[in-house]
Amino acid sequence: MSSSAAQFDNAIAALPPLKLFIGGQWVDSDSNQRIDVVNPATGELLASIPHASARDVDRAVESARKAWDGWRLTPPFERAAACHRIADRILARKEQIATVISLEQGKPYLAEALPEVEESAENFRIAAEDVKRLETPIIPARDPNKRLFTFKVAIGTWGIITPWNFPTVIPSEYFGPGLAAGNTIVFKPAEQTPLAGLLLTQCIAEAGLPPGVFNLVCGDGPTTGDALVAHPGIDGIGLTGETTTGDTIQRRAGVKKLLMELGGNGPQIRPPWPSLFCSELLKTCRKELEVYPDPKFYGAGESSFRGKLAKSLWVLCRYIQGWIQQLVVVQNIDEIDRGFDTETLHQSQVLLYA
Repeated sequence: MSSSAAQFDNAIAALPPLKLFIGGQWVDSDSNQRIDVVNPATGELLASIPHASARDVDRAVESARKAWDGWRLTPPFERAAACHRIADRILARKEQIATVISLEQGKPYLAEALPEVEESAENFRIAAEDVKRLETPIIPARDPNKRLFTFKVAIGTWGIITPWNFPTVIPSEYFGPGLAAGNTIVFKPAEQTPLAGLLLTQCIAEAGLPPGVFNLVCGDGPTTGDALVAHPGIDGIGLTGETTTGDTIQRRAGVKKLLMELGGNGPQIRPPWPSLFCSELLKTCRKELEVYPDPKFYGAGESSFRGKLAKSLWVLCRYIQGWIQQLVVVQNIDEIDRGFDTETLHQSQVLLYA
């Protein structure tokens, strides 16, 4: 057995129970449905996890709401210490988490998966330190014998829904600040990449948070996600995803607070006529790609913050074929394989969409 094959097997074998996490316990779903998790590079079945039902979401939300009163009153320095413990657990498992990310999501292990896990841990540390320094103003009062104070308080229970392209770093951007501020969470990871979500949940569980502060429900958008968004016990929804998904959630969420990062992939428009502008744009594009291709092809191009010039090209009318041919000449660089076989990025995979 090769070293990489052993790494795959060990990472999968060391997964936490393939269950939901509710009320501080790994529990079975009310549903008999399962979600198959597949390696996108090989088609290999990695695992099968429970598909959470609406009743499972009810149980998770109920658990989170019960935990909220105690968690929000926990001193901020204690919540900060909990976030540091989560970061410690993530770093202790970083090789396993990165391996699982590469297996179920497809990104290269060394070039992208490991740095993502390390950044995820850092997000918890940043939140831990920020919560110690929250400042609130003292407002002048008309009556000189009075002082008016303002306080920042936790909002309540949040439903967090995240995409497949960054299966630990995007959740950590919600979890760190949310937990540090005293909120409780019900998390639904993308159905394509739930195993990294299970491992992240395991790290949080091992950090010793009170039962119910953090809960995990796996499932798809129409069933599990919709039940979470529409649930009356949820105070806020955090979403990173498509604009159309955000529009649906906005309509389903009612008066809940919304924290959403939607769409946006650095598009460029190429006018449908030959001009000096077009030729100069191609020269600039070609130069930028040759000098530093990573921002345009990082994560197979599924990264909304990487690169602003050449990642998404909106090409119009009859010049589209010629434009693609010119771009292919620039970026006919590498091949896509299992994330452990090379340290390459994802240029070729992006070109498959052209």
